[in-house]
Amino acid sequence: MGSSVRIAGVLSGAALAATMPSTAQAQPAAEPHQTITLPCSGSALAIAVNAANAIPATLRLAPKCSYKITATLTVSGDVTLLGGPGTAIRPATAFTGRLLDVTSTGRLSVRGVSILSGKGNSGDEGIGIRNAGNLVLNFVTISGNTANNGNGAALSNLQNASASISHTLIIGNNATGSSGAGTGSGGGVINRGTLTITDSRLSANTVADGGGAIDTLPTGNTHIAQSTLDHNVAGGNGGGLFNSGITSLDHTLVVRNHAGVTGGGVFQNSGTITVNQSIISDNTPNNCAPAGSVPTCSG
Repeated sequence: MGSSVRIAGVLSGAALAATMPSTAQAQPAAEPHQTITLPCSGSALAIAVNAANAIPATLRLAPKCSYKITATLTVSGDVTLLGGPGTAIRPATAFTGRLLDVTSTGRLSVRGVSILSGKGNSGDEGIGIRNAGNLVLNFVTISGNTANNGNGAALSNLQNASASISHTLIIGNNATGSSGAGTGSGGGVINRGTLTITDSRLSANTVADGGGAIDTLPTGNTHIAQSTLDHNVAGGNGGGLFNSGITSLDHTLVVRNHAGVTGGGVFQNSGTITVNQSIISDNTPNNCAPAGSVPTCSG
């Protein structure tokens, strides 16, 4: 009939929208990342990381460049390091200390960068990276780092921190110390927080004490999926893994690792461990210890 009906007390959609604050008004949009392209210079990288701690930034690193740094790169803001091919961060000749340090307020994403040859001071841990905040690694290599009388030569993931690692190599790192002395644990990684590893390989890492590839401490929760742990060596227990927290293996290989005492593949110290469609075999002197402590693992 051409007339409209208005129901008392009900607003039309347009009128209702006019009375509501916009999304931008209700929740300010996150500040976008700036993209900064860096020359092949360790000092330029250090300056850019410090600036990015105040303003979220993606730092595009030069390909085929080794950024030789003279001090630890500390991340307290929202920083992305984007490199490749052939991009690396390594210490200058005279620098001793960890390469990257993520504070509790920091968020660091790294893609296509190798983190190489860090040399820790005595008692330091996490010589490649120490993470107290949020860490994401994709297509990264962490290799040749040494924790001198310390733990977690490649990565130390601290309590309440979160680390997500995919398509990454953690290879040839070394945590020195004395077996049974609480130093030299986690040749590759020591985890006190939340750690997820997928589609990655941890190989040929060595440790004086426990956990050639990974040592998960009582506060740690480690999930490993579709990955391989091989040829890692522990002077004590757990050539591949040492677990005192929560560890899960999903579609993962733990093979050809060696322990100086027992648990060549996995040593279950305490906590819980679950195994789903994974293979633990060809480790020495045995695959798992204590006997019967690791589901589906024998010998």
